[in-house]
Amino acid sequence: MFRFNKLLTGILAGVVLPSVIFFLFYYTRFANLKFIEFPKRMLMGSLLPVVISWCVLPNLLLFFVFNWLDWMNAAKGVLYTTVALTIMLFGLKVIFH
Repeated sequence: MFRFNKLLTGILAGVVLPSVIFFLFYYTRFANLKFIEFPKRMLMGSLLPVVISWCVLPNLLLFFVFNWLDWMNAAKGVLYTTVALTIMLFGLKVIFH
């Protein structure tokens, strides 16, 4: 199991988990829209930063799981990804508000 304690594992997990949450949110709430239209509608309603915030939130749980398993390199990867997504989220808020 220590072979998964890599920075790349944490980065991939930190990107994949919010993406899966985003797609689940789309399919459970807005399946009647085409996927291309979904982000456009979210931007028009100023909801995209809120949705992305909720999608990034599970990374906190993932960070604590990696921390509990003592996979510090993977936890760093999740932390780096979360910080990058938060900076992107801040940029979206500045641009679209």
